[in-house]
Amino acid sequence: MKTSEAVQALRPLSNWAKSISKLEEVLDLILEKESVIEKGEARLENLTTKIEAADKQYSSNQQRNKEVVTELEQLYFAKLKTLEDDLDNKKKLITAELTTEENYLKEFKESSSHIKNKFQDELAVLTNLIRDKKKELEVLSQNLTEAIMGTQRFIGANKSDDLPNVNSLG
Repeated sequence: MKTSEAVQALRPLSNWAKSISKLEEVLDLILEKESVIEKGEARLENLTTKIEAADKQYSSNQQRNKEVVTELEQLYFAKLKTLEDDLDNKKKLITAELTTEENYLKEFKESSSHIKNKFQDELAVLTNLIRDKKKELEVLSQNLTEAIMGTQRFIGANKSDDLPNVNSLG
């Protein structure tokens, strides 16, 4: 065979080798892309798992939040009820104390009025007694004056040297 025929015959083989080389390159690229795709799929699966876990956690947190809100509402309303009850009890206690104080004040006024009336009655009795005693004193004073004058007249009528003068006595 001639060289040119051999070259001609080898030419398809050379083209074929080039094609195989190109195919190998494409295959390498495909394998590389498959590896990237597999890594991407693994990452996607990993992210999907994480998203599902986060979604479950979110749902769980939402449920727990609802439970916490419910507990807080119950505590709030229980505390509010306790405060209302305490306020009502204090109102009742203060009302009872005010009523007691009003009753004491009423009793004191009545007692004071009674004592005042009693003192006024006793004052009237003492005033009358003093007036009566004053009259008695005036009568006694008048009687004493008359007795002294009578004694002076008697002494003046029976004057003797051994009797002292009544006017000098006092």
